[in-house]
Amino acid sequence: MQQIISKRSFYILLLFIIGLDLISSYFCYLQTPLLGDLGNIVLPSPSYSHVLNDPLGFRALLTGEKYVGPNRFFAHWLPYTYFNTVPFFFQRFTNPVDSLYISAAILKLFTQLGITALLSHWIVGKTSLLNSRYLLIFTLLSALFLASPRGYFFPMRVVDHSIIYTFAYPFSFFFVLLYLHPFVGMYQGMRSTVLRWWEHIVLFLLSFLVVFHGPINAPSAILISGLILLVLWWKQFQASNLDYSIKRFFSAIQAIPFAFLFHFIGLILLGLYSFYLGLFNAENPTTIPSLGERYVYLGQGVLKVLFQIKATPLPLIALTAIFYFSIAKNSPSKEAQKLLKSIQYIALFSLIYTLLLPLGGHRSYRSLIFRFDTMLPITCGLFVLFGATTNLLVQTLTGKRKQQLQLFLSMLALVIVLIDMNSLYPARYDCERSTFFQLSKATEEPVLIPDCTIMSWETISASPTPSNQAKLLHRWNITQRPLLYYHKK
Repeated sequence: MQQIISKRSFYILLLFIIGLDLISSYFCYLQTPLLGDLGNIVLPSPSYSHVLNDPLGFRALLTGEKYVGPNRFFAHWLPYTYFNTVPFFFQRFTNPVDSLYISAAILKLFTQLGITALLSHWIVGKTSLLNSRYLLIFTLLSALFLASPRGYFFPMRVVDHSIIYTFAYPFSFFFVLLYLHPFVGMYQGMRSTVLRWWEHIVLFLLSFLVVFHGPINAPSAILISGLILLVLWWKQFQASNLDYSIKRFFSAIQAIPFAFLFHFIGLILLGLYSFYLGLFNAENPTTIPSLGERYVYLGQGVLKVLFQIKATPLPLIALTAIFYFSIAKNSPSKEAQKLLKSIQYIALFSLIYTLLLPLGGHRSYRSLIFRFDTMLPITCGLFVLFGATTNLLVQTLTGKRKQQLQLFLSMLALVIVLIDMNSLYPARYDCERSTFFQLSKATEEPVLIPDCTIMSWETISASPTPSNQAKLLHRWNITQRPLLYYHKK
């Protein structure tokens, strides 16, 4: 049989697409403005410093004092530590201004690589750059990260414009996925349900990194852990020979593997404690829409994501469905049945997670509640399902049909990457970057700067004292002293 493309050529093609995607992603991230909250968190400002001295929120718990982020220590400490160390390393090789953008771009690229590699491992069952199926799944998922700050697919991005929001959402959620990693291996039958002693310690420590982190971590961890425990309990309950009684109820609990029971219950309790600490967050709005209004906003947000943005997830959902029905029709197997169960579990999680979102309150900058950052756990679930159906379909097909599918998928990834690259030039962060250079050369105060945000969400008005951003620019060696500056308008 004549091959459409040789294994060697296909392997090289995948490596080329991955390389092109990662390089273009890096330059896309490099062009992204730093945006707001950086000055307050990295300096930090007085109101943001309390959480750095109280990792577990005991101050809020014992005194009832309200301050910023009592349950989000790592969402503050990690960017604080990162931007007080990494830019200075790059200043050995480049100027202080570019050291900031390089530092931010590398963090975003690491986030993309980490999540992609982890999800690809779950889907294929191993991590091997010599395995063409792993490379194919990695290529597809990495392309779907949609790095361009102004590209066609921008509304469905995974990594945020803002570096602080990248820390708070995708980078933060990476640790949820990392926590789940050994349990996914158990579900796949790739490893024993008995953990080694050091794995218990790592998971215990990791649970704090999961819960005291970004806004979506604790609710996601609680819901995922709770659903997994419920499914495991129900399986044991059905398998029991005992009569329907209290004894059968508790017997089913005892039959759940210890690793799941111990760590997931601990994670749920820690997550509930984090929820309670969140009541003492000084940034909680004093007035919010009623619960009914929030559910109306949620519905509008879901409709917008599905039907009103140019990069709707519906094509990915449709492609996943087509691939699954092709598998179920032509090659029914235990793997297909297991995949169907995974689809049902992830769909159930997505539904419950979405319905719970309005209970988390309301933010004016995220008026419709449901958007790319809050739906990140659902997006990762969709990536897993798309990758899993693709992987199983590739395994079930043979000969020419298999090669045609592989070539189609690789070309699909390449097209997505090329479209996403289309907005690389001209540079998009040039106003912010050029303003930094303007401030670095300034000799008189106050400095009048262009009307683009400088590590802020809004323009800066005249003030008799230097802003937090100005103090941070001095710390980063961009200016010789904290300068007074404000925007023209």
